[in-house]
Amino acid sequence: MAPASQLFQYSTASALMAGIASTGIRVSNLLSHGNYGLGTVANVDGEVVVVNGVPYHLQSSGDVKVLDDQQQLPFAMVAHFSKDRSLSIDGLPHKDAIRDNLLRIYPGATNRFIIFKLEGQFDTMTARVVRGQEYPGQSLSELGEHQKVNKYEHVRGTIVGFWSPSFMDGISVGGLHAHFLSSDNTFGGHVLALEASGSLQLTADVLNSFHLELPESNDFDKAKLEPGGDALKKVEG
Repeated sequence: MAPASQLFQYSTASALMAGIASTGIRVSNLLSHGNYGLGTVANVDGEVVVVNGVPYHLQSSGDVKVLDDQQQLPFAMVAHFSKDRSLSIDGLPHKDAIRDNLLRIYPGATNRFIIFKLEGQFDTMTARVVRGQEYPGQSLSELGEHQKVNKYEHVRGTIVGFWSPSFMDGISVGGLHAHFLSSDNTFGGHVLALEASGSLQLTADVLNSFHLELPESNDFDKAKLEPGGDALKKVEG
């Protein structure tokens, strides 16, 4: 089991951008490192959110299923909540307001990793699900042009996400990176935008240790990996 306050990450955002997604870490291995997190499945065929130790696969068809222990994820980030802090929030005007509230809990922590979960009722939730690679090595930028975007209204659920410092962009996704799962576990996706006027509960934990496991594959070894930049920001919203 990973130590408390450690972020475990498999592969890099830049590798996913380059389409390195045919294999990855097995779900059973990933869950030994954390009980909350996010990622994607092989061939980027949908989104993954881990809530309380359960890995949900959010599919482009709109279906949600629990991943099998042997399935592989080409990119994932997980951690165990340990000395977490909570904050009741009276609404959020937009997604970026999550950052402002994280800094209320942990003032000045912009250069640290933070894992968070946000629970409650959302007036609107705009979430995307990537449809999957049409050929091996298809880049995430190209996939992003054909992603399925849904806008939900008056939905209750949980957002699980990370704040990653800007100097880690390309390794991770600099800034906010979050996935949503409805309270009835029937829909969700990568969070692009949101609004909430009611009360929400934000729980967060600073992660002072970072463990990165890189893929052992020829595709990864041969890939030309670039820093994050505008291309990553466009895809990850």
